[in-house]
Amino acid sequence: MDPVSRRKFWDLIYQLAGEGVSVLATTHYMDEADYCNTIGMMYEGEMIALASPERLKDESPGTLVQIECAHPSDLVKSLLEMPQVANAAVHGSLVHATIVDALDIPIVQQQLRQNGLEYSIWEAIRPSLEDVFIGVVSQQQNDVQISSLSQNREVA
Repeated sequence: MDPVSRRKFWDLIYQLAGEGVSVLATTHYMDEADYCNTIGMMYEGEMIALASPERLKDESPGTLVQIECAHPSDLVKSLLEMPQVANAAVHGSLVHATIVDALDIPIVQQQLRQNGLEYSIWEAIRPSLEDVFIGVVSQQQNDVQISSLSQNREVA
């Protein structure tokens, strides 16, 4: 849908919701989902989160940091090898990484320097819905890996 039609569509949704009509919308665009009262996030056919956008962001675990550097993909690779980092992904020319515990931030920064990875900006930011989704999916994938490892140990 073109941007003008998309805007008109959302204006109609807001009008209907303002009149007390319940509206169910599906979208892959997290910026659109951010305007909804309640969001149900789905992954692989399963509901993985259900709450308001604000609650999802507020209850997102860890500390999200935004990092600016010359080589984002190298930085992500290094971050993902650290146990203090829950997830990391390239966002345009920046990197978003979730640090499990804010007290671990200096450890992560020191490890990056030891790995020869420099960054120009490091700042804690509020997660977007995209960050929340990536975090929930990453946690779910980690849980599956841990469960699979446990089952393999029980069989062995």
